[in-house]
Amino acid sequence: CQEKEIQKSLSVMDDAGLFRFDITQPFGLGSKCAKTYVSRCLLGEEGTTYRYLGLRMFSHPWNAYHGASGVASDTELHDA
Repeated sequence: CQEKEIQKSLSVMDDAGLFRFDITQPFGLGSKCAKTYVSRCLLGEEGTTYRYLGLRMFSHPWNAYHGASGVASDTELHDA
């Protein structure tokens, strides 16, 4: 089942520490940074970046886990 393969892939990525918590400055610029409850991981072509609320994320290549036993392929993750 494709859903189970994708869930396993996401679990492998989580175990590898690829998901990062968003960080915000709740009291405005210059205030102490705080983690939010949201975590995310950017997958894409190598070198791709994403900027959100002043933070830049760098992508993990689609094929970083390609070929790992029981892990969905990069194409399946891309299409999900």
